[in-house]
Amino acid sequence: MTSLRKLFFNVPVSFVFGFFLIVPVFARVDAVAQNINEERQQLREEIRENRCEIISNRIDARIQLFEQNREFHENIYDALVEKTQRLVNWMKEKDLDTSKLEADLKVLNDKITDAWEDYSLFISLLRESKDFTCGESQGQFKEKLQEALDQLKVFKEDLQDIRNYYKNTIKEDMKDLRDQYNQSKDNK
Repeated sequence: MTSLRKLFFNVPVSFVFGFFLIVPVFARVDAVAQNINEERQQLREEIRENRCEIISNRIDARIQLFEQNREFHENIYDALVEKTQRLVNWMKEKDLDTSKLEADLKVLNDKITDAWEDYSLFISLLRESKDFTCGESQGQFKEKLQEALDQLKVFKEDLQDIRNYYKNTIKEDMKDLRDQYNQSKDNK
C-alpha cells in the first residue's frame, strides 16, 4: 500500500513540477510571438509608406509627362490653325469664296479650346487625387483617380475628334478651294 501511495503522491508532484517548468516556456513563446507581430506590423507600415511615396511620385511623373505632351500637341494644333489661316488668306487674295473654310477654322478653334479645357480638368483631378492621405482615404483616392482617368478618355476623344474633323472636313474644303482656284486659273 505504501508503494501505491508513493505512486499517487509522485504523479501529482511531478505533474505540478512539470507544469511550472512548461509555463515559463509558454511565456517565452508568447513574448517571441508578440515581438514577431510587432515587427510584422512595423514592416507593414514601412511598406505602406513606401507604396504611398511611390504612388505620389508616379502621379507627379505622369503630370509632368502630360504637360510635355500638352506642349507637343499645342505646337501641332497651332501650326495646323496657322497653316489653314494662311491658306484662307491666300485664297482671299485670289478672290475665292473662303467662307466655308473660315467657318471650319472657327469650329476647329472651338474644338481645340474644348480639348484644352478637358485636359485642364484632367490634370486638376489628377492633382486632387494626391490630396488624399494614402492608405486612409477609404477609397476616395481610387475614386478621384478613376474620375481623372475618365476625363483623360474624354480628352483623347477630343483629340481624335479634332483629327477626324481636320481630315474629313477641313482637308476636303481645302481640296475644293484648290479645285476652284485651278478652275479659275484655267479660265483665265
